[in-house]
Amino acid sequence: MSFEMLKKRFGERVFANKDRTVRAALDNAYADMSRRQNGHTPELKEACIDYLVGIFSNPLPINDFDAWHKALCAELIDRWNGEVSDFGTVGKAQKVINMAFKYLACISPNYDMLLPYCHMTLDSYTLDWYEAVVKPWAKSQRRDVGKKVLAWSKIESYDEYLLIQKNIRDFLAAGAPYFIYIGTKQSVSIQLPAVPVDAEFIIWEGQIIDRKYNGLINLLEDYAKEGRESQSEQGYDTWLIGTMFEDYLKEYLAQF
Repeated sequence: MSFEMLKKRFGERVFANKDRTVRAALDNAYADMSRRQNGHTPELKEACIDYLVGIFSNPLPINDFDAWHKALCAELIDRWNGEVSDFGTVGKAQKVINMAFKYLACISPNYDMLLPYCHMTLDSYTLDWYEAVVKPWAKSQRRDVGKKVLAWSKIESYDEYLLIQKNIRDFLAAGAPYFIYIGTKQSVSIQLPAVPVDAEFIIWEGQIIDRKYNGLINLLEDYAKEGRESQSEQGYDTWLIGTMFEDYLKEYLAQF
């Protein structure tokens, strides 16, 4: 299996017309957090972007990555809340920090030694996977799973956040595969890397494919119920959209 091909494609797409610099990586990471966040202002970015560029441009500690990550989250929250009251959350801070590592992994080998310690970015796609796959596994192992996370941006407690990361890391260490469904729900199993930031390249894109595919099928089924009378005609429509979607799926699966 090679997640490296997905990482290469991700980097080429993101940095197609941009310089591959620390600032470009941080700008992208910050945009991933701030996009569609109510109350965001340019001043919020100004309050922290130069600080973040300085942090990520210098050698980073690896003796206690989680403690470093927690402290940086707290610093970002304080800087944001100094501009706009109650804007900062652990969920927003982790999105910037973790996406920064994901982007930097695509443009420079200077961060490779840190990647085994990095966290998986929590967003709507990875949290869907966590709730559907990792949490049931953790419960079966009689592990603490904490509260249900309704949205990544609303995570307030770093302990709750770190519990999710621990369950993800343990799940990956157990050698669990990732399943993606194609066609008429045919399952394809992909072995996930044990390093969360590496596994994220597979899971994030796979969840997008699954959500888009299921969305298209649901729309088609609604159309078929209204416009088709026979089950065979409905089945033909479902087959057609599945066939049209195969090229997108094959491009993803060809990496493994």
